[in-house]
Amino acid sequence: MTLFDWRYDKLRSSPIQIFYYFSLIDNLASILNSGILPKNTVILHEHQSASFAEETVQERRHEKTIQLSNFKKISLHDLVPLYLTPRTPTLSARRQIQTQLFFIDVSLKAVCIDLVQFAFTDGNAGADSTKFYRSLYKLTEIPWEVVAAEYWNDYADGKRKRCCEFLVYPSIEPQYFERIVVLTNSLAQQCEKIVREAGLELKVVVSPSYFF
Repeated sequence: MTLFDWRYDKLRSSPIQIFYYFSLIDNLASILNSGILPKNTVILHEHQSASFAEETVQERRHEKTIQLSNFKKISLHDLVPLYLTPRTPTLSARRQIQTQLFFIDVSLKAVCIDLVQFAFTDGNAGADSTKFYRSLYKLTEIPWEVVAAEYWNDYADGKRKRCCEFLVYPSIEPQYFERIVVLTNSLAQQCEKIVREAGLELKVVVSPSYFF
């Protein structure tokens, strides 16, 4: 069995069926052309990027170093963060700009190729109490009941746990994008235009279930 097959089988045997990434519509064209890049890569190569991040949170994340699946230690901001559910406290805090946001459903295959390394967490990667894992044998450490819950506040420490992340190095290429999901028809039309201009065939759907 190849490494790709082993990783894919392990992920598929867990509750993970897709990864979720969301960003501002202003960033869609760049993402479709260059893929989803880590924060440090965006800064280093001076890619234009709109942000809704809280700076205090980003400072905490910037200071963290974690170990990847190949044992390499790396800064959290050198990794692409993916969520395991679209409806997170992170999104909830940005309800006022939901009509400007899009999701990308990312295939599990994006983290199965040999060149990709990863880690994952049992909660928000910026929180001090969050634990990091680098082996797919540890997928059971993810708080699946909180990830799948309708209300994370029904669980102790649910806000942190609901924001568990899959962290990917070095990037996620557009070929692993499954579809784009938005809240409104007008944003869907805007996304479809950007997709056409990028020369890609990528479905854009309106799904309020991803949002609040």
